[in-house]
Amino acid sequence: MSPVPSSLVAAVLVSAAAGKNPWVPIGLLALVAAPAGVPSWVLQPEVQARLHTLAPAPWLWGCAAVMLLLALLESLGDKVPGAEAWLVPLSSAWRPFAAMTLASVLAWAGLAVPSGAVPTMAQVGDGPVLGAQALALGSIGWAVLTVALGTFAGYLASVGKVGARLLLTLVPVPGLKLAHSFADDAFAVIATGVGLVFADSTVVLVVVVVYLLVGLVTGPVLARLTSIYIRVLFSLVRRANPDRAPLALPPWARAEAEAIGADPQRAVLRVYTFKAREVGWARHGYLMFGADELRFVSKALFGKRTLRVPEAQLRRIGLAESATVRAVTVVGRDEEQPWESRFYLFPASGAEVEAGLAACAAHARLVAVSPCSESARRGLPGYGRDDARYRPASVAGDLRLQALTTVVAASIVGVLTFGVYIPIGAGYVFSPFPRRFVISTFLSIYLALSAVGTFGAALLVTVAYGVILNAVALRDLTRHAVQARVDGYVDKATFLPLPDHRVWVPRSAVLGTGDTVVDDALFSDGPWRVVVAALRASVDAPRAI
Repeated sequence: MSPVPSSLVAAVLVSAAAGKNPWVPIGLLALVAAPAGVPSWVLQPEVQARLHTLAPAPWLWGCAAVMLLLALLESLGDKVPGAEAWLVPLSSAWRPFAAMTLASVLAWAGLAVPSGAVPTMAQVGDGPVLGAQALALGSIGWAVLTVALGTFAGYLASVGKVGARLLLTLVPVPGLKLAHSFADDAFAVIATGVGLVFADSTVVLVVVVVYLLVGLVTGPVLARLTSIYIRVLFSLVRRANPDRAPLALPPWARAEAEAIGADPQRAVLRVYTFKAREVGWARHGYLMFGADELRFVSKALFGKRTLRVPEAQLRRIGLAESATVRAVTVVGRDEEQPWESRFYLFPASGAEVEAGLAACAAHARLVAVSPCSESARRGLPGYGRDDARYRPASVAGDLRLQALTTVVAASIVGVLTFGVYIPIGAGYVFSPFPRRFVISTFLSIYLALSAVGTFGAALLVTVAYGVILNAVALRDLTRHAVQARVDGYVDKATFLPLPDHRVWVPRSAVLGTGDTVVDDALFSDGPWRVVVAALRASVDAPRAI
């Protein structure tokens, strides 16, 4: 006998599915409840019989049809560029409530199970993990626990969906969000099916327990990512209004700015970070430029998280941008070694960003230098190092050779195997990233086995993933080539690096007047052919990547 009621396991999985696409589990649950009876392997008979009493059978059949139609429409909307950016956060507002409703319905249906089928002390015994005292809750206790855990599972899935979309903005590769949307659809269908059919399986119970335990750790971070994503969309709305008034700092942030002599109107930037020194993971707040200190502050549940960089420790700040994000890089040095933290700017026009950052740098008495100059490079953590992580620019390899190897290998082998095996990231073999070549090869084998194991049913999906992952590998190689040119080294620990194209350093760090001559070069994302052509230009020539 399973140590927990099957209705609890079903509720957790069905509620988790609601966090991705709530119409799918609602429709499938109505579909199971509509008939007068279903095979016992589909759902526990007592649970199904009580679900059948929710409404007349024609209403349940109609509800199933409408819900599944809405599931299809939401799935389509989630794959339309632009529409998905608004659909995801808007639907997030009610997905946890849908999860709680589904968990409550299944908990209520689980009360129909005879008391003898609910685990007791004698049946369960002294379990090594939970123990008999915790397991013998009684029917009402199990129902309350079912609602609580189901709601929590739905919350985790919902914030996980939104948080993942925010992280995908760091990888500006066409089709990546589309692939993530298909993965969410698959999760919703599979989780609901497994919850309804295999809820009494011990293996499924173990998976559910692991999912909930992992959620205890990742839940707060995912919630903060969701909060950041919503603020990004709010900033996009504000950017569309040219007559908008500037956002006023909250009192706690204004007090922090005044404490370091930072002008609240001209020397404060609204930013967010995925990971930064001292403040941890997924924080949004304000980057403040004082006369003698740079400070990042973020409001936490209890108090504030603060990163303080005194003038003596600040080495440089930089502005980097890709097709989807703009970021401010702060480089400092403590007693041991240099460190680097990146803060992403909320959406605004390019002119506003550069003017605002230039004003902040001037307020902090920083000097603009060329990003390729020695004055800019000296402050970086990898400057002058040749070790396991940082390697000199000379080992970066030939980007043209790497890109052609990736494209040709994927095309030829993919055609010869009818799309079953598509080499991913073959160009890594000519790069300083041998581990990425090994990982890419294993991914290629996994996709090939998936296509063969499903007798070709998953072929289109595996081909799509092969194309997208090759595009990601090409973007990674391209960015590392740009980093080698700009920063003068290769950072083997970073994936998809984004070098700064504007740099400011303390006046004492300027090595010569020639370093302060800043051209209008823009280092950003671009097709690998354009980057190859640009990298062939001399270091002193204007470049546009």
